[in-house]
Amino acid sequence: ITTPEAGDLVGRLDERGQLSANNCVLVEERTAPRIGRNCQLGRLSVTGPLPGRDIRTCEGKPGELEESILAEMGLDELDWEIHDIPRLTTSGTRRSLTTSFEEFTVEAAPKASDDSLGENWNKGPVEGSRWHPDGACLKFRFTLSSGSYATILLREFMRAPLNQL
Repeated sequence: ITTPEAGDLVGRLDERGQLSANNCVLVEERTAPRIGRNCQLGRLSVTGPLPGRDIRTCEGKPGELEESILAEMGLDELDWEIHDIPRLTTSGTRRSLTTSFEEFTVEAAPKASDDSLGENWNKGPVEGSRWHPDGACLKFRFTLSSGSYATILLREFMRAPLNQL
């Protein structure tokens, strides 16, 4: 997902890692090597859709993949127009498929007191869970650019489904 191919849409990243989603460009066969180098240097990023009324999708194989995923999730036929409250209508946009993090540290943390833990913790792991109370005493610290989600980064370390975060 870091190396663009023909049909992908890429966007420029500023010095803070923010994507300029309004100016995404289509990758063509002839421009793919140069765009790929700029992606590796952190100047550009391959993007994916945040669905909405006016979403621009990729072309070729990447476009087919995006469309099939949106269809599989049932997002392709939604009416994104909120007629009763138009200001809540989302036009959609694109987001970088990758992000970088800085100031990353991991340290052991003391076990939290039982009265400060939630109901799910007190029940303990259930069938199919991928966590154990004895392995949950770590503290992660990091910074992400805005628009990136900490839960997604943490999931990469924990390898847990999103509904278990």
